[in-house]
Amino acid sequence: QFRISVNYPQLEIKNAPRSIKNFLNIIASALDFGIAVEAVECLPLKWAKSLANSNTAVEILAIRSARFSLSNEVQAAISVIGTCDVRNALPALIGKRNIEADSVICGWKADSGIWRVELRAGGVARVISSPEDQPAVALRKALAILGR
Repeated sequence: QFRISVNYPQLEIKNAPRSIKNFLNIIASALDFGIAVEAVECLPLKWAKSLANSNTAVEILAIRSARFSLSNEVQAAISVIGTCDVRNALPALIGKRNIEADSVICGWKADSGIWRVELRAGGVARVISSPEDQPAVALRKALAILGR
């Protein structure tokens, strides 16, 4: 399934396979090669913050980074996972250094129930649990805030 819109993000692919190259070629051909498709550039923590702006309090339940710098010569891959917001515990592990997350798992309570969503760099979202049939609406709205 896919969705094309004039609003940001213009192309949304649901349950995408590992490679979408053939799909993109078909879309480009159908539009007489008059478009260019590029990945959304977004940082998962900023996307989660954008979700928090449009929902109730969003908790970050997990942060994963494959490029956490320990020194100029040493990089680490780290995962911080919890049952509450892990941002409060991060300073105990990383001190005052910044972390660039590759993905975050966030959760929040809505009137209809509890949401759990993984947000990845490049604008990829994976709904882990959602009380609604249309979880993409909230994710799309938050991503659009980043794209402005």
